[in-house]
Amino acid sequence: MPSFRINNLIIDSWAFLKREIKLITPVALSTIGFGNLLILLLFPTTPMMEAGSQPRLFPLLVLLIGGSFNLIGILALSRLTLIGGETVKGAFKVALNRLISIFAFLFTISILLSLTLILVGTFLLKLYAAHHFPVSTSMLLSLGGLCVMLFLALQVKFFFWYPMMAEKDSAFQAIKHSFSLTRGLFWPLLLILLPFLIGDYGLSRILGLAASMSISLKMAVSILVVLLTTAISTMQVIIQATLYKSLKKTGF
Repeated sequence: MPSFRINNLIIDSWAFLKREIKLITPVALSTIGFGNLLILLLFPTTPMMEAGSQPRLFPLLVLLIGGSFNLIGILALSRLTLIGGETVKGAFKVALNRLISIFAFLFTISILLSLTLILVGTFLLKLYAAHHFPVSTSMLLSLGGLCVMLFLALQVKFFFWYPMMAEKDSAFQAIKHSFSLTRGLFWPLLLILLPFLIGDYGLSRILGLAASMSISLKMAVSILVVLLTTAISTMQVIIQATLYKSLKKTGF
């Protein structure tokens, strides 16, 4: 059985946020908020990309800069939540020191995952062509693959940042640490993540509807979405970091 209660986790996380709101807010807005706003305003739309009005390198550059601000914010907020009495300067220093190694690790993992998906996809396509499986079987295989990916993502990503920011583990040590802490907690952790996933999806739908609005109204909606997305991301980091500390204390 899990060694934590979701009610207590929410209470502890909310208490930390209220206590440190003046410290957390500028960090979140200047990193996660700024990165989201940058991507939202500068990332070219599909018609612009098709028309060639932006250099091909431009979208990648926008994503890289915006993603870097997001990642720095997540790491700094993790450090502030995990280490009592940590200063903003100290949190940013640790985050920046970890940034390059994390990017290198994530890039390597993304390449390996892409190659794996290509190989597995090619194998399944050949298998399907040779045996002509019914649609129901294909759907079951796809659903099974999606469940496996969700399980692995939850096991690895849920606590990936926190050992690196608290114990200064390497990326591989952080993955091992995350696996050990999340063992047997798949459903409780999924329940914790579900509201954040629903919130992000809802905001993306609102942003899609805003595409047909006037420029001024679209800008207002975009800024509101950025603020809400920043709040959701910040709360998610705080809740996961608080849970990490709780599980570490109980030795789970």
